[in-house]
Amino acid sequence: MSRPSKKRVISCSLRTHQFSAVDQSLVMDETIHLSLDEMEAVKLADLDGMYQEQAAVVMQISRQTFGNIIMSAHKKIADFLVNSKRLSIDGGMVTIDGCRLFCGTCNTDWVIDCYDQKKVVCPTCNDSNIYCRKKSNNGINVRCWNIQ
Repeated sequence: MSRPSKKRVISCSLRTHQFSAVDQSLVMDETIHLSLDEMEAVKLADLDGMYQEQAAVVMQISRQTFGNIIMSAHKKIADFLVNSKRLSIDGGMVTIDGCRLFCGTCNTDWVIDCYDQKKVVCPTCNDSNIYCRKKSNNGINVRCWNIQ
């Protein structure tokens, strides 16, 4: 009997969950299902360029588990591309880790969804002196690239 899966931390949910070839006559009936944690692993390793150990820390899982997830994801994505199948991204044991912000004026902390970052102002003092808590280190306030 295997151990139950732990929830994996992902940075945010996707805006689009279904993908297929533009020419629908080429698409096979079969759909490949990619879980949200597999998509996050691809983002961290391939898009953000993280090493497996770094990405595993971000997702709060072991390096071995991350390696298994990324290998499964790469296989599914290759099958989707090479064999002209549909791709559906959903499901999995995940916790969405929103963008943690704080106000540089009144020091209020709050969390927002990563896509709700049009014009961010402090909910307490309405100031726009906002910083990303996740990206702040060594006491240096860093503006999140998503915040306008």
